[in-house]
Amino acid sequence: MKVQVYLLESNREYDILYTYLAPSPSETDVPLVRGTFVWVPFGSQNKPKEAVVWETESNEPTQTRYQIKTISEVDGETLPLTKEEVDLCQRLQAHYLCTLGDAIRCVRPYRGKKNEVGREVLFCKLNQPEADVRNALDQGLFRNIGQIRILEILLTQKEPMPLNQLLSDAGCGSRSPVHTLEKKGILTTFLQRTDALESKQALPGKDLQLPTYAQHVLNEAQQRAFDQVDAAIAQGNPATFLLHGVTGSGKTEVYMQLIRRVVETGGNVIMLVPEISLTPQLLSLFTARFGNRIAVLHSRLTEAQRLREWHRIERGDVQIVVGARSGVFAPFLKVDLVILDEFHDHSYQAEDAGMKYHAKDVAEIRCRRQGVVLLGSATPDISVYHRAKAGEVQYLSLPERVGSRPLPEVSVVDMREEIHCAGCIPIFSRELRDRMRENYEKGLQTLIFVGRRGFASGLLCRECGRSMKCGKCNIPMTYHAASNRLICHYCGNTVTAPSVCPACNSPYLEYRGIGTERVVQEIQRLFPGANVLRMDADTTLGKDGHGKILKAFSTGEVPFLVGTQMITKGHDFPGVTLVGVLNTDGLLNSPEYRGEERAFQLLTQVAGRGGRGNDPGHVVIQVYDVDNYAVSSAKHHNYGKFYQNEIVIRENLWYPPYCTLCSVQLTCEDDKKGFLWGKKAVEELRKIAEMLPCSGKLEVWGPSRAPVPKVNGQYRWRITVKAERREDGVSLLKAWLPVKKLGAKMRLTYTFE
Repeated sequence: MKVQVYLLESNREYDILYTYLAPSPSETDVPLVRGTFVWVPFGSQNKPKEAVVWETESNEPTQTRYQIKTISEVDGETLPLTKEEVDLCQRLQAHYLCTLGDAIRCVRPYRGKKNEVGREVLFCKLNQPEADVRNALDQGLFRNIGQIRILEILLTQKEPMPLNQLLSDAGCGSRSPVHTLEKKGILTTFLQRTDALESKQALPGKDLQLPTYAQHVLNEAQQRAFDQVDAAIAQGNPATFLLHGVTGSGKTEVYMQLIRRVVETGGNVIMLVPEISLTPQLLSLFTARFGNRIAVLHSRLTEAQRLREWHRIERGDVQIVVGARSGVFAPFLKVDLVILDEFHDHSYQAEDAGMKYHAKDVAEIRCRRQGVVLLGSATPDISVYHRAKAGEVQYLSLPERVGSRPLPEVSVVDMREEIHCAGCIPIFSRELRDRMRENYEKGLQTLIFVGRRGFASGLLCRECGRSMKCGKCNIPMTYHAASNRLICHYCGNTVTAPSVCPACNSPYLEYRGIGTERVVQEIQRLFPGANVLRMDADTTLGKDGHGKILKAFSTGEVPFLVGTQMITKGHDFPGVTLVGVLNTDGLLNSPEYRGEERAFQLLTQVAGRGGRGNDPGHVVIQVYDVDNYAVSSAKHHNYGKFYQNEIVIRENLWYPPYCTLCSVQLTCEDDKKGFLWGKKAVEELRKIAEMLPCSGKLEVWGPSRAPVPKVNGQYRWRITVKAERREDGVSLLKAWLPVKKLGAKMRLTYTFE
């Protein structure tokens, strides 16, 4: 029998079906059906490639001038793709113009095995004496922050660790740091069988016992929203709802009671949050309400934990999945309700996956035939709100806080006046500093939002004017005082902070900008002895990193919490009565068309953390551009005013929701070749666009440099396709894909908005 397969690792040029012969019945007893995972010999050297069976043919011989090869191995342990997963992969491939392999790796981030006990996992351990490794770290011999963190974790653990858990704890997005250390002989990796004990270890955050609250009686607005969504679920018709509720209006309680109703009727629910930091708090709440009928899916799980959760979902042991972005692919055969809390958040957009999916789009694709998608936010995405006003999305409103609590009062401080009075750039304005002192003396809590981690955003020589930049990315490196290092937050390159300028040997070096470390240091200077917590990507590494900080702050005994975006949304701290926002202009000056929208969303969200208890809240926003409409709208908690300003700009400049944007990004080692290739590609796209029978406007722009033009030695160029209808943009790119040819060491990625 002949079968046709798709390779899991391919590019769009070779993303086609390949014909192979099935192995004889004596070689395998596993039936070859659609969705079966196999290994095939590929190319002139017959390199083994993983593939998935997509079509089966009859045994009748067919004429061909090629010799048909035989499948080398059938994966008998991995479960085949289900009919629903096959259908979802095909729809994702068409929607995002990705390869089928990219779609499969998202739908099955862990493919699951028939037997969850006794499987082989890749482990990692030190290959050199601990004393030698510590000495090398002390001497600053390593130039990558990922490598440094991996070695520090292994030195602390003093025993081998599963590779995926090690990478997760170190905050590494790829295995590159481990591969480099292995080549140098510092680490070694090996396969080791795991047992049932590891697969039954507690999930991150499950034993933290964060504060929860009992079920509330819904108020009139909440009940009205609940009834409309509940009716749609009962009817079984596909629908998308926008739940627009101000911060503290009780959106979570509406979610919880809808979930209870779905579970009682035997249905399944996926509940997504934008940040992993929100998962421990949400998990505590869900466990208190629903017991053990919950599975958790996010990137901080170990292989064993992810395997266990995947099997529990597949077996039907649970009806609720709680997680971050990737949880939208939970392997339910049928999904009745998908909830995206704070759906406007950018973290729902996959940036590092082969398929640049958005969790909202995937949820709507999964529920296209049956199921309800509920999008909740205090600051909805402009495009979705526009769809709601047009009647394409059903609109639900929660205009007031629960218990009629007032929204916090917001003060906007003009930092130009503060510089004039202080004679320098102060970290805290006079108003914020005075309110922090008053709050501290009353025993109340203060939240400080900073846009950057680290101590300072850059190191500058006052003598020659040189800024310390990453050699691989040409981007200013961030100074971290705790380790006295300059770190590139794009590629992880790191060096010990110099005491003199490398260019002119001047000792006059100046730290520019502020990060979370510097703000913590300033608070400790102003309030000696005060306990200050810091929550950013550096402090939340390791097991339960987010949960431990949240639990410590939720007791109400810690007066100050300083953090980045992960503290701005979803958290409910009744003791927080003061919120300070630093470096607001950095949010406003983002080099993209959504800059003002994201600034308004962050300002509104972080402001909403204040005054959620019995005491009223106050927010202090420090900014230079005090007249910006995003700032003035956030000051008055007025989403409608912001929308009216923003939608006029979008219409005049023809941005979403008035068009669909597709960014085609080229990554290459040679900057000039990349530009010339992009220039030729734009010419080809424009010629094809002229011949396509499009029903609307279609434009091709570029090539232009990406907002971050170089990362880790790779230059990045961008081509932008703007189409009045998404179908026209997809048709253009589909017609272009067969004629494009990539040069050596060039890579294309596609992102749709």
